[in-house]
Amino acid sequence: MAADRTREEQQAINYAFDNNGTWAVLTSFEKLRLFNARRDWLVLSFERPSAYLDEFDLLWLLSYDSVCSGELDRLSDQRHRADVDTDYLALSTSGASAWPATSWPARPTTRGAFCRWPC
Repeated sequence: MAADRTREEQQAINYAFDNNGTWAVLTSFEKLRLFNARRDWLVLSFERPSAYLDEFDLLWLLSYDSVCSGELDRLSDQRHRADVDTDYLALSTSGASAWPATSWPARPTTRGAFCRWPC
């Protein structure tokens, strides 16, 4: 469960998940939120009534034809990506000795002396 979920949002996600659903829709008609219950993440959010018109192309993804053609799946999959370059992460967490000293430019410290990154 995400820490920023309201009780109602989590209830809708749990209900969809427990009933083998993929999507959970929660709306007050002023706001609308669409969650992927299988991945427990927010896919669409309309926070004010004017957003329905301003972002009608996104709202149209909730149409029967769009859902049947997999448009929601494609929208949800856009969020599923590697956020971190795993090679860079491995190098950066392996310790400062893995960084060649020449790869860091000299920079002044707050005391006016110079050091090499990282200080």
